[in-house]
Amino acid sequence: MGWAVRRGSRDRGGAGAFRPGPARVAALLLGAVLVLSSAPIEAQPPPPVPDLLFGEWGSEAGRFNRPFDLALDSARNVYVADSDNNRVQKFDANGVFLLQWGSSGTAAGAFQRPTGIAVDSRDFVYVVDSNNDRVQVFDTNGTRLGGWGSTGTGPGQFRTPWGIGIDSQGNVYVSDTRNNRLQKFEADGTFILQWGGPGTGAGQFQFPLGITEGFANTIFVVEVDNHRVQKFTSQGGYLGQWGHVGGGPGELFGPTGIATDSSGRVYVADTQNHRIQWFDSAGSSLVTWGERGLELGQMDKPSGLAVAPNGALYVCEEGNHRVQRFVPPVAVAPRSWGAVKREAGQ
Repeated sequence: MGWAVRRGSRDRGGAGAFRPGPARVAALLLGAVLVLSSAPIEAQPPPPVPDLLFGEWGSEAGRFNRPFDLALDSARNVYVADSDNNRVQKFDANGVFLLQWGSSGTAAGAFQRPTGIAVDSRDFVYVVDSNNDRVQVFDTNGTRLGGWGSTGTGPGQFRTPWGIGIDSQGNVYVSDTRNNRLQKFEADGTFILQWGGPGTGAGQFQFPLGITEGFANTIFVVEVDNHRVQKFTSQGGYLGQWGHVGGGPGELFGPTGIATDSSGRVYVADTQNHRIQWFDSAGSSLVTWGERGLELGQMDKPSGLAVAPNGALYVCEEGNHRVQRFVPPVAVAPRSWGAVKREAGQ
């Protein structure tokens, strides 16, 4: 392993699974409360507290090689797109390894760099098979159910697709990254519409990646090269944007992942700044946390994000080859609403 645990206790989870002991959790929570209590009354909420991490570099079960994305099913199991191992791994909510599927190749069920993953209301698992320019669909045990896509620029074709999400109506959105567009499909892969094009203007894209749904079926997209978040209707109508390159609050540097919670707040994996930023649905910065490192709560290239209905945020770290979970210092009451990045149990 690349780091040593000095405090806390290990459970029976996957390789590197670690849950901090009560003293550590209490200290983290106390720090969050002190920050909040010493701030003025209009202060923003404190950042979530890390309470779990699992995984380390490797190819064995429970280890990762540049994992890019993750998603949750209705039982709160965690599915990780283990990109450079060309497989999907499944864990329970506490990081216990359950199963894996996939291998390197072009055949049905094989992968060439899976990068995006989402789970629909039926617990079907959709995986973006990036270098094969396709989407594959599986059940929760890894049995392939179908798929679509080929290389090209036409409707339903892709050039290095990356991110994927599913809205509350079951429609599937794919970031067709090198075509600099988004494509929308029915659950069976039937093409509905597309929007975008290369550029820096409103509604244009430069390397779009993560996708999530907010209130009223709005769609949020992060762009690596434009260092921003754009907001659209589900029909591709432009609604707004925020972010520009930088390291301050509200600024972004190569963001790759995005998720929303039950209160409509937006979490962005600010990848090259090695942190998570938390915004309201209009793009006002609420909380920023994280720094580069290996310790609990630190990060190296956070990428995929997923929010559970209790407010727990799962973060996939490409650079540290692991997953961390952060919990809110104050409990978040779940509310049923659709989200592209599956909010389990809703």
